[in-house]
Amino acid sequence: MSDKKPDAKFRAGTISATVWTNQATGKDGQPRTFSSVSFEKSYKDKDGAWKTTKSLNKQDVPKAVVVLQKAYEYLALSDLTEEEQSEPEGSDVHANARVRVEPHITEEAV
Repeated sequence: MSDKKPDAKFRAGTISATVWTNQATGKDGQPRTFSSVSFEKSYKDKDGAWKTTKSLNKQDVPKAVVVLQKAYEYLALSDLTEEEQSEPEGSDVHANARVRVEPHITEEAV
């Protein structure tokens, strides 16, 4: 078994999405790094042993949407942070390439 640790794991009940960083060699022979997301549902079998599956029941789908959305947000915000760190001050090269997600609080009249 690998000692590789995930970058992040998002769980809603028995449904989880895990973000990984992977290394590979491209067609040009150069090393490259990329991210991937694995997805699973945990359950207990008839003997009470924990197992995992990639199959979902209808009621699992909303939880799957939540954990996959969180995994995507994690990756998108990580990419944005890396771009900001590598861009010179005031650079607008990627200004339209990403949408920044920031907390937004509104007050409604009561």
